[in-house]
Amino acid sequence: MIENFFSYFNKKNSDYFLSLFLSGILFWVVNFFGLGYTYDSHLYVEIADEINSINFFLVQGFNIKPPVFPIFIFLFGEENIIWINFFSYLCIQSIGVYFSHIIKDRLIRYSFLIILIFATPHLLINSFLWTEPIFLAVMLLSFYFLDRFYRTNQLKFLITAIILLSILPFIRFAGIFLIFPLLGFLILTNGIKRILIVPILVILLLIIGWMFLFQEGFWGRWERFIHPYLTGRLIPFESNLFSYTKALSSWFFPYSIDSFFTRLTSVVIVLIVVIKSTKTYFKLKRNILFFSPLLFLIYFFLIMSVFKVEYYAAERYLSIFYLLIILNILIQIDNFIKSSESFYFKRVAYFCVFAFSIYSFLRTIKNVFFWYDLRSGSGKLEILDNALALFN
Repeated sequence: MIENFFSYFNKKNSDYFLSLFLSGILFWVVNFFGLGYTYDSHLYVEIADEINSINFFLVQGFNIKPPVFPIFIFLFGEENIIWINFFSYLCIQSIGVYFSHIIKDRLIRYSFLIILIFATPHLLINSFLWTEPIFLAVMLLSFYFLDRFYRTNQLKFLITAIILLSILPFIRFAGIFLIFPLLGFLILTNGIKRILIVPILVILLLIIGWMFLFQEGFWGRWERFIHPYLTGRLIPFESNLFSYTKALSSWFFPYSIDSFFTRLTSVVIVLIVVIKSTKTYFKLKRNILFFSPLLFLIYFFLIMSVFKVEYYAAERYLSIFYLLIILNILIQIDNFIKSSESFYFKRVAYFCVFAFSIYSFLRTIKNVFFWYDLRSGSGKLEILDNALALFN
């Protein structure tokens, strides 16, 4: 299994080794002064302290935040979470490099690697004491094993993927919005096999058990977020639509030119890639990557309907799909270049990809310098959520 994963990294693919090497360097440059802290970060630390002082099943903090990350802080220490983030980050980037082999055009593939190295959303979540790095690493690992299952039809990969998926809601509450669409996806694409029944039941029992053991769990989220929304309080949805489309726009356009046009354009881009990738999925079958844009669309609307957030938090929540959406966009462009006979349109496609890779590079470089200026005047970094504006 491990050999299969790393077999792609050989002398012929030294550019991929270089991608991971540069990603690692950039991680430590950005985090030279240590991880940043926000309100959520302090909550995780407080819950970890609570684990240390009382019985595990009496920890009230689990009503507010899921248990996995506080347990990590408790086990490894607050000062070592930067290493957890680093290994999570390398895992994220490695899987991105692994999936890049789907892109056949060399220029498009190299552009994707540049975008991956200088992915601001990835650097954002890995620069704070947050759950997203672990969440994204586990999610992409599950996608990797699903991909391996569809290529080999070996059930051990499917079971491993389902086990990893079952962990997601215990890292972030938003993981529930990925679990059920993916379970439906597995059932629809594999039929109702007996081998699937046990893992699915385990997932459901884990979630239900959490609701009872920790008193609130998902039920508390229902009472605080979903139930008020369903009873007619539409303001969160309206404000979230503004926040999330603004965050989505920053993926493709500089923050300084944010407007209704850039947001609409970004939404249209995502909808096009959802349609194209979904068609590709039904045509080719058995490839989780082409299902991921549709999963993102479901996740986007569910989380926008439930969690009232500002723009900075919205970019953080959407960051977990950045790699998959950009990868699908470039795969579709790659397919277009292969099928198109127009020299003009091919050159336009190359130019757009090149311009986007340059934008990703410049955006991250700008943020690294601003980040350095912010931190250079302080020792132990403790900043508020509004400092995240530096990443836009």
